[in-house]
Amino acid sequence: MQDAKALKAMTSADLQDEPVDFHVSPIANGTHFSAMGRYLNDDGLVLNVTGYQNVYSITYESAKTDIGSTLFFERSANASKLVDKDEVVNGNDSLGMLKFHNAKATMNGQNMKVAKILASDPSTPVALSDDAIYDETTDILTLKLTEALNLPDLMSLTMTPA
Repeated sequence: MQDAKALKAMTSADLQDEPVDFHVSPIANGTHFSAMGRYLNDDGLVLNVTGYQNVYSITYESAKTDIGSTLFFERSANASKLVDKDEVVNGNDSLGMLKFHNAKATMNGQNMKVAKILASDPSTPVALSDDAIYDETTDILTLKLTEALNLPDLMSLTMTPA
């Protein structure tokens, strides 16, 4: 999702220069909160998208406790023909913000520290300089990133209480 008005975008091509925002609305099962989604990014111009698009499966998991949660990113299609651009189609292959709705009921009703795991170094979690901030009035936990994250390299984001 993107806020075209805030970005002052006049065309869909203008939006392709900017990072995307993801909104997560977890649901409860017996023991966990979870959410699943799929995100596809291409340039909107090529007809044969093989090798020219990135497709991500996004999965959120959290035990029914307030100890933290993880958002997993898995690419099922790679923009492999964009080698000169490191498989990045455009600015929409960057994450600018995450919003978790109904946060209190899904154990996200507090500020959180966030760490990323990258495909380039999957064994080393790296703490982000940005925290996810809980807004009690809107009941939304928001991670607004000072520096957008490169989705093709992102494997997961883990949140723990601040």
